[in-house]
Amino acid sequence: MKISVFLASIQKSIIHIFDRPIKVGIGGVIFAALFIGARVVVAAHGHLAALVLAGTYHVNATQTPHGLPIVPGQGYDGQFYYRMSINPFNFHRTYQGITMDTSGRYQRIVYPLLAWIFSFGNYSLVPWALVGINVIGIGLLSFLGAKIAVHSNRTPLIGFGFALYFGFVMTLSRDLTEIVEAVFLIATLYLLLKNRPILAGCSGAIAVLAKEPTVIVILGIGATVIARHMLNSRLRSKLDRLFYTPDISEASGPVSLVDHTIWLIPLLAFVSWQVYLQSKLGKFPILSVSGHNAGVPLVGFLEGLRAYMNSLSSPTTLLWIVELLLLIYTGFLTVRHFRSSSSPIEFKVAFVFVFLSTLFLQKIVWIGAADFRMLDDLFILCLVILVQSRLQLKPILVSLGTITTIAAAQGVLRLD
Repeated sequence: MKISVFLASIQKSIIHIFDRPIKVGIGGVIFAALFIGARVVVAAHGHLAALVLAGTYHVNATQTPHGLPIVPGQGYDGQFYYRMSINPFNFHRTYQGITMDTSGRYQRIVYPLLAWIFSFGNYSLVPWALVGINVIGIGLLSFLGAKIAVHSNRTPLIGFGFALYFGFVMTLSRDLTEIVEAVFLIATLYLLLKNRPILAGCSGAIAVLAKEPTVIVILGIGATVIARHMLNSRLRSKLDRLFYTPDISEASGPVSLVDHTIWLIPLLAFVSWQVYLQSKLGKFPILSVSGHNAGVPLVGFLEGLRAYMNSLSSPTTLLWIVELLLLIYTGFLTVRHFRSSSSPIEFKVAFVFVFLSTLFLQKIVWIGAADFRMLDDLFILCLVILVQSRLQLKPILVSLGTITTIAAAQGVLRLD
């Protein structure tokens, strides 16, 4: 009895401390900074730049900026964003001793561009900028998630759920792009909730330039806006009944021209950047990654599942299975509460688009210690839809926090 009273007291204190979105955002920054500090001290032996994970396969140690630790082998994706952060306007395959693996990296310009800006073009500050942007990004995810929760008459504490996605541990650990992309995606969703279509469109444009899979979310939103524009009031009502239970009325009136900015601005930005890069590189960068990451539906997932089933005793495999089960359960709950959620129809259609695209992902996405970081858009849409339902979210958030803590502990102990 005393234990339950003690736990209830702790819960009440936490709710009191994080009673506003700004406090949740600050908490997110603190947690992320503590994780990075521990990882640098333990796994990276005090070298912040080691988080880049520059490998000998792509990096010439005699030509790289001074102070960049290099590990044997392939290294990891952060080395390419580090190279772009040194000079985001240089499109040569090799620059400063670092050779790009694919031209598809160049389309993810936002993260390295921000790092270049905040490092003032100083090579020695780039590792700090890369880490700092992602740490602040975790805070912004927490803050914006809390704003969505408050908008839905929920406790701001739910905001931590958006930042606690286990895939972000990998992103934060290795200077990757998903956190920046997720910040602008959730900002887009929040601005859409607040009926700010132009600002939502601008935020969406930055999101698709941070990482190209976000285009699928934008296409889902765009398809919804176009459908509502073309349908008469009777057909719009039928569309509402398809996505909502009778006790929820979605005010889907005629679509104005300004509503199209939600999807037109991001798509125009994406296409313009692709055309510009084609003029510099001689090919569209989207084509260099589409066949690499997508293919026959479910084949990649089944191959990844089979690979892990051969090593069930491995801690990495067990963590992968638990993460997969939580993702499946979250998706199941989203489908179950799909029509009873008051979430805008644009979010629901975008969820369908992203879920279907997930089926086409290839083995490279499903295997390795990546903690499903490429599925962050799906997770964010699930959580937003569930936040705007009547579902009790505490079990999901506790499970999510536990799994992410385990993933973070692994990240502190191992650099690779």
